[in-house]
Amino acid sequence: MGKGQFITTEFTGNGGERGEFRVWERVQDAFGERACLAYWRYPLFSPQGKHRKEPDILILDRQLGIIVIEVKSLRIHQITQITGHRWHYQGFYQKTGSPYQQAEQQVWAILRLCEREPGLTSCLMSRAIVALPYITQEQWHEKQFDRLVSAPPILFENHLRLTAIAQFGDRVKKISPLTPGTSLSQQQWQLLLSLMSGTPIFQPNPSSRWRLYPSPSRAEILAEARQQFSQLDLAQETLAKTIPPGVQRIRGIAGSGKTVILCQKAAHMHLKHPDWKIAIVFFSRSLYQTITEQLDRWLRHFSDGQVGYSSRDRNLRVFHGWGAKGQPG
Repeated sequence: MGKGQFITTEFTGNGGERGEFRVWERVQDAFGERACLAYWRYPLFSPQGKHRKEPDILILDRQLGIIVIEVKSLRIHQITQITGHRWHYQGFYQKTGSPYQQAEQQVWAILRLCEREPGLTSCLMSRAIVALPYITQEQWHEKQFDRLVSAPPILFENHLRLTAIAQFGDRVKKISPLTPGTSLSQQQWQLLLSLMSGTPIFQPNPSSRWRLYPSPSRAEILAEARQQFSQLDLAQETLAKTIPPGVQRIRGIAGSGKTVILCQKAAHMHLKHPDWKIAIVFFSRSLYQTITEQLDRWLRHFSDGQVGYSSRDRNLRVFHGWGAKGQPG
């Protein structure tokens, strides 16, 4: 991947998204020529009070590592005070919030995900940032919020102007990392991309096979090569992680990954919109176990292991088209 790739997982056009969209546009401008993969709302859901919330913007960059940007579309008068990490609001949809801690928690959740791969242990740099698209740096200083001990790293409206694209990238680079790391090798970079697509959760750990055979056979070498090519390509990744505004048809030959994409999409939609009624309907009875297992794995993958598939959940259902004895259709 030579140039930046960008995936918008869901866009509803609501007024509250305008601020996020403005930051998202500058991310694409600033990282467009870099080796990176970025998501507007990557589906990794961490508990936030009574709800679960995904990162507003997640950037995976080969040199800079993991960057999470929490966007708050606030005006300066809506922030009445800041005590420690807690911000107090007026005229906003919530009374208080901890935007930097929120971004930090999402960074740690992603790092926990990456710990599953020994090749990524202790090498990933990470940053948590708060973006305020409607507040200038001057307004922030006038309120003396910059003098607070707990003042987080912030991207202000100044950094989001079209004339400040280079300044945006420089600002991100200068923010102190949460975790130290190095520029990733090609193998580490491909492993990170594969991990974030979720592909490794369906693959056996190759290291266990190599321990059994000091000199790997041709079959094992071929199996390892197939594993390298099995990660989802960008088109599949986009299909799997986006929620379309209307009807969507996915076509592909046998073995092209349609079932994996549909199960990932269903799990993502269920975690983001738990009140939606979602049904996966199929026409091969032998797929029952495969689909329920994949749903369970994707749910656990996206919820940091906290949510799994349950047949008792009436909002996420698996149906064979014609049904069977003891199974609805």
